[in-house]
Amino acid sequence: MGTPDDDYCELHSHSHFSFLDGASHPEELIGRAAQLGMPALAVTDHAGLYAAVRLSKAAAQTQTDAGREAGLSPVTAIVGLELAIPRDERELKLSRRGRKLNDPLRGEKASRGWPGEHHAGPIPGDHLVLLARDGAGYTVLSRLASRGQLAGEKQFPIFERSLVEAALDEARGHLIGLTGCRNGEVPRRLLSGE
Repeated sequence: MGTPDDDYCELHSHSHFSFLDGASHPEELIGRAAQLGMPALAVTDHAGLYAAVRLSKAAAQTQTDAGREAGLSPVTAIVGLELAIPRDERELKLSRRGRKLNDPLRGEKASRGWPGEHHAGPIPGDHLVLLARDGAGYTVLSRLASRGQLAGEKQFPIFERSLVEAALDEARGHLIGLTGCRNGEVPRRLLSGE
């Protein structure tokens, strides 16, 4: 178990709700964070808040007498999501086609992992992680996730830049944005020398 002086907490993790990216249930993630003495844990599943309720309930359990008696450190749940913002019209068009596109690396038909199909890799676009600071932030994230899902088709949401910008304007002070994802805009620009 970590010491009370440890301040590290994971701010970009995925649960099993992010298919092919995460493997653990939200309860397992919170349990491990509590064992390690992390003060908080953010779960940022792709395009939705699928783990939010289970994550929050599991974190609340670490803050009970039973959790303390079990030797668990209290963990605060941070709800977030990771979304992909198409960079240009080509990526927007690919997103609208439901990602059944030709994989330039393998030259094969690709999708999101259906049986008999090949995984297409990262969702096209610059990835952005958004964390809710409070209830108002959670409300904006819920709205943003719903709008992205409605703009796309089943399992293939579309988060156009204008949609994300409008949500960020609405949530000023209620969200935290992280661009450190390996598929984020900042790393992409740094690696390309921009």
